[in-house]
Amino acid sequence: MCGIFCGLTLLLQQMANRSYLKSQKLKETEADRQKISLLEAENAALKKDKAALKQRVRMLKEVIQKNRGGLLS
Repeated sequence: MCGIFCGLTLLLQQMANRSYLKSQKLKETEADRQKISLLEAENAALKKDKAALKQRVRMLKEVIQKNRGGLLS
């Protein structure tokens, strides 16, 4: 009698464990999605900053070139 009962109990425990693990995996996946979303937003902001810095460098190079040209004239 215990054979069937113990077998069913073990099966139910395994099913509960699988369900729990699946639930944990879903929580981790959602957390990863949120992290990805935040990182993508940060990446976009950094790209914007990089573009602005490149523009400033171009402007400074132009000013330096003009100043050098003025000194040489």
